Amino acid sequence: MREFGLGLPAGISVLSEHSTIPEPTIIMRLLLGALGIRVCSWRRQNQRACKAQKELLTKTAAVVFARQRRKIEMAQAWGVLLAAVMFIVVGVVSGNAFGQGLTSTYSGPGVELSEPNLIGGGSPVFLSNVPAYNWYHGCGPTAAASVIGYYDLHGFDNLFPDSGWDAVKLTTNVKDQISSPAHNAKYDPTPDNSSLSVPPNTSIACWFRTSVSPSQYGWSYLSYADDAFAGYITNCGYQCTAWNENYGQFTWQDLVSEVGAGRPMMFLVDTDGNGGTDHFVPVFGYDDRGTGGKYYGCYDTWSEGETVKWYRFRGMGQPWGVGAATFVQVVPEPSTLVLLGIGALALFAYAWRRRRAA
Repeated sequence: MREFGLGLPAGISVLSEHSTIPEPTIIMRLLLGALGIRVCSWRRQNQRACKAQKELLTKTAAVVFARQRRKIEMAQAWGVLLAAVMFIVVGVVSGNAFGQGLTSTYSGPGVELSEPNLIGGGSPVFLSNVPAYNWYHGCGPTAAASVIGYYDLHGFDNLFPDSGWDAVKLTTNVKDQISSPAHNAKYDPTPDNSSLSVPPNTSIACWFRTSVSPSQYGWSYLSYADDAFAGYITNCGYQCTAWNENYGQFTWQDLVSEVGAGRPMMFLVDTDGNGGTDHFVPVFGYDDRGTGGKYYGCYDTWSEGETVKWYRFRGMGQPWGVGAATFVQVVPEPSTLVLLGIGALALFAYAWRRRRAA
């Protein structure tokens, strides 16, 4: 029988003749080595997982950002398109495109109450920047020029050659547009100068047929008033709708509505109250004085000073009574509307393509 520990190499103990075990230090080393390998493996797996998660979050954020950007671009495109459509609709329907609906109230210096009546204490309302012209070859074309001059100063600057208030307000700068030299040479004489050919329609007086026989020098007829506005304004490249209505057919509320919409008018009035009309005036204001009566604001075409004259809104047979009115509505030229529409559609198409490409 063999004894334990006899004749064996150092570090080995015999349990039996067939069994051996490592020393404790070797076991600890093996365990620590295995644990280290496991920790390294776990760290590499964790790093790969973190990297994958980071890449996933980055891709997700990019997708979300792209979607939000597309939504913003689509919203902007729809906003531009909607704004353009609304602009066109409002401009066509109301004729107020390009800032024409500008009214102001004023009761200080510069407002002359031609028929002062303080009962009721009204508050005048009238359009600003309406030029006053001196009578030039007829009250009709002169009064019409004040209305057209207002539009020229509010977005339709092709109506008169000059631009800006300081130039447009002067009669001498627009006299050829009121009544052309060729029209004057042909029709100022009574009877008309038969040796001259009929001049082309280039001025307001041409379409108004001012002074044309059988009319006397400077006379114009209401039946041509709407043609004068539509003809001249259309010839300048804009669209214009104009029509005439007799007093009673149009009302005080019509005047209030037109001024409120930024559209001056032209009245044919009875200045001496004899029951017959004798003068055209540009009208661009109103004043309801309650029990003191209703008044319209105008220029009398006999002065270049922008002093508003106020007269009672009533029919003929009374001084400055109203016989008829000419309504004028100007809208932007078709090319402007088309360009706005094309621009809006182009922006919408661009945003749509960006969305499809993404």
